[in-house]
Parts: sequence; C-alpha cells; structure tokens
Amino acid sequence: MSVVTLPFEQTGLFNNLILDYAKLDSKVEDFYNHPPTLEGFEKQIKEKTFSKAHRESLVKHLKFQYEEVQLSECVKDNIELLLEENTYTVTTGHQLNLCTGPLYFIYKIAGTINLAKKLKADFPEYNFVPIYWMASEDHDFDEINHFHFKGSKIQWDSEQKGAVGRFLLHGLSEVLENIPDLPKFIKDAYSDLKNNLATATLKIVNHLFSEHGLVCLDADSYELKKQMIPLVEKELFDNISHSTVNDTNRRFEHLNYKVQVNPREINLFYLRDAFRERIILEDGKFKVNNTNIEFDSEEIQNELNQNPERFSPNVILRPVYQEMILPNLAYLGGPGEINYWLQLQSTFEKLEVQFPILMLRDFVLYVNKPNQHRINKLDLRISDLFKSNSSLKDMLIGREIDYKSVIESTHNQYLAPLNELEKIIPTGALEGMMDAERQHAQKQFKRVQNKLRRFFEHKYETQINQLLEVKEYTFPSEVPQERKTNFLNIYIDNRRFIDQVLEVLNPLEKQYKVILES
Repeated sequence: MSVVTLPFEQTGLFNNLILDYAKLDSKVEDFYNHPPTLEGFEKQIKEKTFSKAHRESLVKHLKFQYEEVQLSECVKDNIELLLEENTYTVTTGHQLNLCTGPLYFIYKIAGTINLAKKLKADFPEYNFVPIYWMASEDHDFDEINHFHFKGSKIQWDSEQKGAVGRFLLHGLSEVLENIPDLPKFIKDAYSDLKNNLATATLKIVNHLFSEHGLVCLDADSYELKKQMIPLVEKELFDNISHSTVNDTNRRFEHLNYKVQVNPREINLFYLRDAFRERIILEDGKFKVNNTNIEFDSEEIQNELNQNPERFSPNVILRPVYQEMILPNLAYLGGPGEINYWLQLQSTFEKLEVQFPILMLRDFVLYVNKPNQHRINKLDLRISDLFKSNSSLKDMLIGREIDYKSVIESTHNQYLAPLNELEKIIPTGALEGMMDAERQHAQKQFKRVQNKLRRFFEHKYETQINQLLEVKEYTFPSEVPQERKTNFLNIYIDNRRFIDQVLEVLNPLEKQYKVILES
C-alpha cells in the first residue's frame, strides 16, 4: 500500500469557507475559539471543565447501552477512564446509514481514533477517548435506508415513522440476503429482531472498531437528557439560538460564505415512538406540528421536567447538547458539518457552553490494483482523476492533436476579413450582415468541432472506455467515491481495509489522501 497526497485546492471539491478554514485564514477566526492544531488542543485542555456528576451520568448510560454488546477490553477501559478528571473525548457523528452508508463514514471514525492516539502521544498525562455519536434521533429515513454496492442501490423500505434509531428491523435481513459474501457480523446485527436500528448499528461499528477503543454513544436517553433541561428552557422561552445564528449568518453572507443551516424560532422537536415533530409557538401555545398536542408555558415546563427524553434538538442545538454531556475537546466532521458548526460559535458563547475545536475529517480516494493498472496504462497522473470526464477525454485526444485549438484558430482566420471590413465601413452600415455571418460561422465551426470530436472518440474508443471505467470506480456518476461507494465493495475482498485506513489517516495533516492498494 502507498499513499499520494494532494492539496485541497487541487481537487476542486471544496468551497471558499472550507479552504479558508483549512489554512486558518484571518477571515474565519471570529467563528471559532481555538484552531485545529496541537497548540490549540493545549489551550482547549486547560480551559475544559466537566463535572464529576456528569461523568458518572455518562458512564452509567454507556454501561446500560452496552449491556447486550460484546465489548473489547479496550472499550471497557475507555468507558471506565471517562470517570477520571484527566480524560477527554474527541468526537465524530453520523447518521445510522444502512451497512454504514458511504465510505466517509469509515474515514470519519478512523480519523477520530487516530486523533485520540496522536493526542495521547503528545499529551501523555491525559487520556483521550474516541467517540462515535450516533444520530439515532434523526427522522430522515430516506437519507439512511440504502447503500451502493457493485453498481446497485440496496434499499430497505419501511412504513415506520419517527426517530430512525428506534426503528424495528422487520424485512431488513431479506433485503440483504442476496449480497454475496455479506460478513456474518452484519447479518447477525440486522437479523436479530430484538435489535432496533440503533443497536444494530452499534454492534456493526463496535465489531469494526472496538479493538481501537471506539466508544459509540446513543444519546436518545432520559439519563443524559436531564442535563439538557436548562438548554431546552432557554430555547423554549428565550429563543436564544434564533437570534445568534441569524446574526452569524449575516456575517457569513457578507464574506460570501455559504450558509449551511438557518434557525427556526424554536429549534426543538417533540419525540415519541411514532413521530418526531417540530415544536412551534402559536397563539401563546406550544404546539407539536402535525399533531393535536399542545402545551401552555406551565404544562410544557412540567413535561420537560418529567420527560426530558421527549425533547429532541435539531441540527442547531444537537451540537450544544453533545458538548453538554461529553468532556469533549474536538468535533471531527466533513465540509457541510464544519460549515454549520462555524455558524454556531456565538450560540455556544451565549449559552455558556465551551465550543470544541473543529477538525476537518480525512478525505480519501481508494484505488485498487486493477484500476491502478489502467491509470498507468493510460499514463494518467493521480491528480487527473479529479478532472471531469469530458476534460479527461479532451486530454486523452489532445495528446495527438489539440483539435479545439485548430478549430479556434481556423475560426479566427475566417472572421479576420470581417473584422478588417468593420474598420473601414461606417458604423452600422453592414451590422446585420456582419452579425448574421458571424453566427453562421459559429454554427459551422461548432458542427465541425463536434464531428472531429466524434472521430477522435471513435479512434480512441478503447482508451476512453478504460478511462471511464477508472472514473466510474473513483468518481461514480462523477461523485467522489467516498460519498457514494459503500465499504463492503472493498472490505469483502480485502479484510485488511480498516487497518490500512487506520495506518494512514491523520486529520491534522489537511491533505486529500489517495490510497493505492498494494
């Protein structure tokens, strides 16, 4: 195995905000506290406080959560370490995608594990536990009910509603039964009908990463949400996040940065087994959208005190909830996540919750041996893979003749007499004729260009087909591999894949990594 690294700018895959954050441009510094550097971590550790009671509550919940899961000694030790005041966490989060979903799910977790190891090496007097935050309360089933395997979309359909982590697994094992060589640990997790989707996902992730000490956290919990009561009160009665995020969004727009999320007046859902619906304030009543449930101020306060687990933060407040219940130093996420986290710094400040260091996850392209052979045969550079299909075709054809330049040169020569005539003929005298002639020339040369392109595409048909095979593997449907391909496409044939990924990922490096299978 070997690794090629590329600067983010060279890939063409990142917006200005992410590029500016990666290089810590001064334009972004108002939207975070400490930078994603070892010096930043040193400051974050000194400032971090987390109560003993909250540690005990977290460990109590984790032990309950893992009762039905076979744990490695490494995970057991890490859970116990969370009771110690010199133990901190580094966290990534993701939805409960079927069979882990796209490859970057794996890369996020592997990068978080390696970040914890790196911090332990640099700050040996502290302990660092990698956390996978399970987005079990998310209710967008259509986003997580499928994955892509060997060119096919494998999809689980269900009529269940509400938080996906609570979904029962009926019918799921039948969806997966035709996948050849599906690993036993995945079959077992999804076929055990005592599991819900959250438990099944926990078991799969635990199998893949428990030997590296990863602790999974499903925070859909009465025990943990008791700590969220003050946050929910401020959101219901003061609407703090609405004003703070809107203020930040205006600053983003002034800098021409993308606004990833927009706040609602109340950024909370009401959660029961069959639904997760927005809480809205209307005519002095707190109403649950699409239901007949409503509360006055006193009633909703009582409901919160008695049943805090029924209140679910949305994308704006989920990060705040996370940081309230974990002794967390850093959150590791992709471009979209980092984008919206940067919108939240002032909200954290207003709520007096410490803002974590934001780490861009590792970005990876994995190339197997057959496609490496094609790349070498076509004499492509690794950086060429990030070009569009049409650009690569033109590059391949252009090795023999730059037909576009020939056409353009001929076109300019044809129009030269018209340009000279315009210098000696009074303005407007032949304007209509000139325009018509230019338009006719443009159409004719475009037709010739298309014919020449088809000629060369036919001549290079074999090479172009090989090129498209490489591109479909590395950028399926011109989407980055890590955002579409499922890990089973690699793991079934290469059971060392997870170990190989762990060997090379380091989110402190800020480089796009291309792993070449050996």
